Amino acid sequence: MVAVAILSIGILGFFGAFRFITKSVHASRSRTLAANLTQERIENLKNISYYSLLVTTSADVDNSFTPGITYDNVNYPPDTVAIGNIVYKRYTFVSLAQINNNVISTVTFTYPDTGMKQITVHVIWSEEGNQKKWSMSNLLENPNVAPLDCSYSGAVTRNTGGNLSGALVRVLQNPDWQAETDSSGNYTFRAHHGTYDLRASLAGFYDQTQASIGCVLGSNYIQNFALTQITTGQVSGNVWMNTNLVVAQVVVATYTWAGNNDTFAEVEYVSLYNPTTFAINIGDDITADQVSMNYQEEGGASSVPPGSWNFVHFSTYIPPLSYYLIANATAFMINGAVHNVDACYKNGANCDTSPDPAGTDFLKNNSAAQLIVGDPINWIAYDTICWDDGDTVATDAGAGLGTCEGTSIPNYNVPPLDGIGLGNMIVRVSSPGAPVLSLFGSYGSAYDSDDNRSDFRFPSDTFIGIPLNAGSVFDGEFPVIAGKPGIGALVTSNDSLSGSTVAYRDYIASTTYNLAFARYTIPAVSTGTWAVVIATNTYYKQISNVIVTANATTAIPNAATTPAEPYSGGVGQILSSHTLGGFVNGVVVDVNGSGVSGISVLAGGKATTTGANGRYFVQTSSGPIYVIANPNNANPVYIQDIAQVTLSAGEVATQNFTMLQGGLLTGYVTSGTTPLPNVVVAATLGGNQMGSGTSDTSGTFIIRNLSTGTYTIKPVLDTGQDSSPNSMSATVVSTSSVFVGTFTVAGSLGNIAGTITYKGEPLTTGALVLASSASIASVPSALAASSAPALTPLYAVSSKADGTYEIATRGTSTYTYNLAVYVPEIQGDGSVVITTKTWSGISVSPSATTNLDLTIP
Repeated sequence: MVAVAILSIGILGFFGAFRFITKSVHASRSRTLAANLTQERIENLKNISYYSLLVTTSADVDNSFTPGITYDNVNYPPDTVAIGNIVYKRYTFVSLAQINNNVISTVTFTYPDTGMKQITVHVIWSEEGNQKKWSMSNLLENPNVAPLDCSYSGAVTRNTGGNLSGALVRVLQNPDWQAETDSSGNYTFRAHHGTYDLRASLAGFYDQTQASIGCVLGSNYIQNFALTQITTGQVSGNVWMNTNLVVAQVVVATYTWAGNNDTFAEVEYVSLYNPTTFAINIGDDITADQVSMNYQEEGGASSVPPGSWNFVHFSTYIPPLSYYLIANATAFMINGAVHNVDACYKNGANCDTSPDPAGTDFLKNNSAAQLIVGDPINWIAYDTICWDDGDTVATDAGAGLGTCEGTSIPNYNVPPLDGIGLGNMIVRVSSPGAPVLSLFGSYGSAYDSDDNRSDFRFPSDTFIGIPLNAGSVFDGEFPVIAGKPGIGALVTSNDSLSGSTVAYRDYIASTTYNLAFARYTIPAVSTGTWAVVIATNTYYKQISNVIVTANATTAIPNAATTPAEPYSGGVGQILSSHTLGGFVNGVVVDVNGSGVSGISVLAGGKATTTGANGRYFVQTSSGPIYVIANPNNANPVYIQDIAQVTLSAGEVATQNFTMLQGGLLTGYVTSGTTPLPNVVVAATLGGNQMGSGTSDTSGTFIIRNLSTGTYTIKPVLDTGQDSSPNSMSATVVSTSSVFVGTFTVAGSLGNIAGTITYKGEPLTTGALVLASSASIASVPSALAASSAPALTPLYAVSSKADGTYEIATRGTSTYTYNLAVYVPEIQGDGSVVITTKTWSGISVSPSATTNLDLTIP
């Protein structure tokens, strides 16, 4: 009896444990099924396109739970699924979602499209009289949308007070996000959440930029602007170019001590000057001369070509800003000082072994003549000097002596001379400025207007004899303050208002001289501190720290600029720096030919802005570059224009633009009953896309800044979508606004749907469903990425746990579909047997569902 009692207790305990285990298994199975049902619904909804996933706009609440379950009762109404003895009810809710500080939250369906939708599915069932719930959420994102989910607003005023209407406030990172202030100076516009730079601009006022202004998702940020009215001044100066050697002094004959100061003889000499910033090789007595002279007397009576000088070089190159002395002696005395030469010449002998100048009289003191200094190898003339004698004009320099620079140096007739004459000199001046004429002994003789009479001092009532010493390399550097007038040089300031100008020829006139120079004036330069760039050919110069004050002219360079003025009152700027880049200049005009100010120009990535006259000038890289006027339609009144320019190093290219005012196209995009946001609509002309716009939350799209013409307008749709009409045509007239019409977008896919019955019962374990317009094998073919694009499309889906299926295919009236179902079944030995059945001749229409219930076998 004791044994029976113990056994009874054990059996009863076993049955109690079995009951508990059975309940646990049942509960675990029911939760697993609920999880599968929620996941199935979410995956089905995520398989459709973003815009086809409808947001819940009408909802009900199941209050059997706390809090209640909110669900969609229109787009995705509840469905019931019975599996075994368990009946599940499935609720679906779709909402707009947003992420803020890494936290996902939902917003109402009236909120602007956030580009993200949250799918929430609840599955409820009853278990031993208790209501159970399984919930799951997931997100579907549109990666191509930047929803306008925040806003900016504020007021634009003068900094001195008063509202400003017509001011443009825009996001620099996206010019389409913008607004103009109204009559009260207020503005507002929407943007995609983020951090941006805002700029307010109005003609006649300085732009104001507020950097890194955050726009918080779902909120409005108030940003006010106070603009300062632009006051202007002028910048002026002179431009000089120094690119190669010039003749500084010529003495055709003077009696003085020569050689080793033991011979009193007739000495002749020429002094050259290097006004550049680089050394110039001249000769080394071994290789051919790199710089030589060509002397020709009037009528060809005497000439000394480049190869006849028999130079001996004591200095083989000319340093920057230095003189180079060439004579028929190794040394000589002028004004009590001994001058050692840099190179000497002698007729028929070497001057270093025979320093006595006797017998070497190449330069005649009683004749008109021409002297050319240049490259004897390629014979490129660097400088040409001509002087007259006392004969008639018909036989003077310029008549029979080849080309001279402008007017030749005249003969002095009081006292009468014949040519330059014995004991006289001609000397190039340092600068055309009146205060500088007395400075050519202290500064480099560099002034070269291409007119000999203007460029030199020569024997006259006020200039006689040899008052200046001869310059050589041994004398060191002499600063340069002038050069060749840089007429035609382009000059620009980096302020946002003035634009560019061109240096022009002007004169310093007196009773004796009429000296040319290159003057420039940049008008309407904004007050402030700027940089000025001057460029021509391969030479350029930048002057920084140019301070411009209102209603005044700033002469540059000056004591405050970098570089500073070379001497008090010296407003000349010498172009001496080479550049490997290039320059682009031009004018931007409207269709009437009037200059358009304030247009941004981008050349090879370098930006500038047109001035009041529409001109621009920009330094950029060499090679092929793109020049863009009004990039990204920064000024919304005009259309961007692009040109390609190829620049050589140092080249100044001209690229002009004619700005066309753009019209705009508007229209609507709907699903038939509700607006569709974030649908891109493109405008094409001749097959090329000329512009596009994106529909907003009201379904309205705007395509801006289109030039005149007739366009094809068409929505850019996702795969599986279609529109009615497919495209429309619209004609744009300058500055006009044209309403295109309404596009109704629908999915071009249709569906085949129904139930699956297997062996007389709804199939709840799942089956593979395939559809294709081609035949389908009893065993599905393997697909390879390399060959798939060439195959007939194959549509696939798994049946649902409630025994139903729905498969999306392209809707068409051209062909029908074949459908196959594969049902796997596990056998007792663990093997899997697949039962297959096919159907054919199934018609599917766009945006329609073909009902087909499937029975297997």
